[in-house]
Amino acid sequence: MKKVVYSKFSNERSKAFDIRTDILIDEHKKKTVRKVPCYEDGIPHVNNIKRWYDELSQMFHGTKISVNHCALTEEGVELEYLEGMYTLEEGLHQLWQSGKKDKAMKYLNIYIEIIRESATEPFRMTEEFREIFGNPCLPENQYSMPVSNIDMVLGNILVGKGWNLIDYEWTFAFPIPVDFVIFRVLHYFLHGNEDISKNDLTQYYRQEGICPDQIPVYLEMEKSFQDYVVRGHVPIREMYSSISQGFIDLRGDGLGVNYHPKTKFVSTLYYSGGEVFSEERSLHQKLYLDKEGSFSVTFEIENPGDIGMLRWDPLEREICCCRIDNIISECMTQIEPMNGFHQGDGDVFWDYDPAYIIQGNFKELHSITIQGHIDILDEREMVKNLKAQRKELTELREKAHRYHDKGKELQDQLHALRQTKGFQAMEKMRTARNYAKFKAKQMMPQKPDTEAVKPKTPYQNWFEAQLPTQAQLESQRKHQFLYKPVISILVPTYNTPLKYLHEMIESVQSQTYGKWELCIADGSCGNKELEEAFESYAKKDARIKYVLLDSNKGISENTNGAIPLATGDYIALLDHDDVLAPNALSEMVQALQDKKTDIVYSDEDKVNADLTEHMDPNLKPDFSLDLLRSHNYITHLFIVKSSIFHEVGGFRKEFDGAQDYDLMFRCIEKAKVIKHVPKILYYWRMHSNSTAENPESKMYAYEAGRKAIEEHLKRVGVKADVERMDLWGMNHVKYHTPGDPLVSIIIPNKDHTKDLDLCVRSILEKSNYKNIEFIVVENNSQKKDTFSYYEKLSQEFKNVHVITWESGFNYSAINNFGVKHAKGDYLLFLNNDTELISPDGIREMLGCCMREEVGCVGAKLLFADDTVQHAGIVLGFGGFAGHVFSGIGKDDLGFMLRPVINCNYSAVTAACMMVRREVFEEVGCFNEDFAVALNDVEFCMKVRAKKYLIVYNAFSLWHHYESKSRGYEDTPEKQARFQKEVEKFRSVWGPVVDAGDPYYNQNFSVNRAPFTLW
Repeated sequence: MKKVVYSKFSNERSKAFDIRTDILIDEHKKKTVRKVPCYEDGIPHVNNIKRWYDELSQMFHGTKISVNHCALTEEGVELEYLEGMYTLEEGLHQLWQSGKKDKAMKYLNIYIEIIRESATEPFRMTEEFREIFGNPCLPENQYSMPVSNIDMVLGNILVGKGWNLIDYEWTFAFPIPVDFVIFRVLHYFLHGNEDISKNDLTQYYRQEGICPDQIPVYLEMEKSFQDYVVRGHVPIREMYSSISQGFIDLRGDGLGVNYHPKTKFVSTLYYSGGEVFSEERSLHQKLYLDKEGSFSVTFEIENPGDIGMLRWDPLEREICCCRIDNIISECMTQIEPMNGFHQGDGDVFWDYDPAYIIQGNFKELHSITIQGHIDILDEREMVKNLKAQRKELTELREKAHRYHDKGKELQDQLHALRQTKGFQAMEKMRTARNYAKFKAKQMMPQKPDTEAVKPKTPYQNWFEAQLPTQAQLESQRKHQFLYKPVISILVPTYNTPLKYLHEMIESVQSQTYGKWELCIADGSCGNKELEEAFESYAKKDARIKYVLLDSNKGISENTNGAIPLATGDYIALLDHDDVLAPNALSEMVQALQDKKTDIVYSDEDKVNADLTEHMDPNLKPDFSLDLLRSHNYITHLFIVKSSIFHEVGGFRKEFDGAQDYDLMFRCIEKAKVIKHVPKILYYWRMHSNSTAENPESKMYAYEAGRKAIEEHLKRVGVKADVERMDLWGMNHVKYHTPGDPLVSIIIPNKDHTKDLDLCVRSILEKSNYKNIEFIVVENNSQKKDTFSYYEKLSQEFKNVHVITWESGFNYSAINNFGVKHAKGDYLLFLNNDTELISPDGIREMLGCCMREEVGCVGAKLLFADDTVQHAGIVLGFGGFAGHVFSGIGKDDLGFMLRPVINCNYSAVTAACMMVRREVFEEVGCFNEDFAVALNDVEFCMKVRAKKYLIVYNAFSLWHHYESKSRGYEDTPEKQARFQKEVEKFRSVWGPVVDAGDPYYNQNFSVNRAPFTLW
């Protein structure tokens, strides 16, 4: 017989979630925990707890986290009662308070990493998600756990033999971004820690992979979730105000704050572009103070436009103290009281209209969230506070008496009292009002201070962290390479501003590798200032050479004018208004130690005109032929062997505007070894005449770029049409399909006749490529109607052939079997739950696949809601291999526009993959050890090992209604099989994966959101 010794009612929820938690004790003094629904509506919620126990136990198996055992009973569920333990939250707080902050953060990092590593599935928004969390604007390419317990907060983890998850009722089966789960962990831990300053909060969020600009989004998700749980239910403690609208509440204590746990005010944000702040340019939001005085208010700004300064009026209330704990926005900000004075860790306002001035760079501002604490005071409350301070002083005196001289302690404590807000506020009461009015007039701007110091962007901080230290630069200067090539740097100049010229030349002179020569050809014709500058530099440094051209012949001919000056082993290109990083040549020469290297290029970014702010990094993949044929992703810094440069004949005037692009194509056609240095070594200056600042400033350059691709393809004997895309500088190469060879489309199928019919008919009705055959591989269908459908389909379409696989499901074996019955020289492996969208989808894939250097081609696949399912696979992402653009919109550009242009990847999905038969046979078909998972990635690894390219074709567009035919890996048996195949993959290809994906810059994390900097 069990006896109830404790009960807790969760009765501030709606009936569907209103539960009672009991602690039971039996005759053997053993305790258990029971959860039962308070209403019939809550039965599903309680019963689901057992389901969550089963699924979470499986998900966290093998990690440090264990799930508290749960069993179904007639009344609800029963869980183990764990005694003698403390929560992880308590443990970390104790470490923090004892000065062991680093140790606390170490444990927190381990805990969060377990959560993040459990997120193995791409996130996509569902109707269930929207019902509970609203419709937030979330980053691209988020990942989710198979089931998501959003309440993984540290207070729900008991520390014993490992970490025991004791409460998991808020678990959901639909995808939820793992970053939101981690945000809740951090939010409820960090905001409960009084030792963490507001400046540290953002740092801790960022450290765990949470972008600060997502915090307002996650706060809104949290609010939506809380509203979902409550669903209009009014707690008893709030019922008075709900049923007494229009009545005056006389139960307040007269201290200016209502008795109600949440007090509502109106908060106002004014924004100015140079004029005086006005109501016409203002936003109003309700500001709620809880019983502790805490608040969080968010303003959404639709058109930031020309905002130069913000003014925030927290509320209209006389005499208040305000402490700002956190400001969350897309930009860094500085906030100062406008008509109050700073006191302690807050600000005191005597005026009826307290106000702050907020400064920053607001070009990208769309929302700003302000969090903090407000005390609303009157004279009686201040007297009360003063008495409390005196009581505290007395207690401190008694404690200090044991250690210090009584008289000295009295003086110290008196001094401490004089520093308190209450005491100083009383002292300043007579003068503060006049001071506040003066301060308000003084600080109210007619024009914002546009010269205010701009806060650093997250990228600027990352960039500076990557810069070599002075000690490292000195070490590079002393380093002696075995191979010391001379680098000839070609620079054409034309009326270059002297400031830019000096900075360009001095960036070369600052190089830690000294074997260079700077070859300048100037077409300014009579610009005496420039001539004097050239002469001055050349006299002081023999490595600087220049020639004055008799006329300005354009960028190509001017650059060619510098070629006779170049005597080096390699040629480098530098624009007259750009600069090099001091370690640029040293890093490039390091790559040239392999003397077989013909070309080497680096990463780059853009920098403002005065070289103070870096932005827009171009973090490139290793050499990608198809990406280069889409646009000039290499640009700078580009160094090529002199012998190749002279062989191809320098620059060509007819390609002015894209002369570097044209030169690169001619050089790569001769090069055998091309290397990439994944470091920011070149800074492309932005100003009004540069394409970096204004892409429209050189529209002719884009046409020249298209012609450069066209000429390159003619030289290498590839027939194709090159079309400029609507995106500046982007091109679409449409390869011809000479002879229109037979394409065999191989489709495994089990029962799903509706999916198969949609797939087959979409191709037959939409495709403009007609020389095709279908090999439908029947495997283990159970429905009689399926076989009737096969017969009908084969009779209707003579190019549809149905063959039967009689063994168990093995994706690799089934497709290998299909290939044996296929007649085509080109094989298109296709899932039965796909649907062709673009009429030229098959022709697009075939055109790429017919190139001799290409092994296989993948397509762009969309979910039913037109978000991306597949746009390329990156090795190592998410553990072994992952889809990096899954979940973004169909037309979203993504990083480097890679989802919308042709480029190379290490792998593509076989849900829609075309392979040349001779390549398929050369690499040994699909590996039948991979029955379900990773068979396509493993196949692509073999293709790459044979030196073939894998192409992602963005113009072959399909729907993929993923896993309809076979279902998800949602049983222990299936998941065990999946894990076995992952281990098999790693045993063979682990070293290749660990070496990094050549098409994914090593500066990007493989454990966080795609294309996120480490």
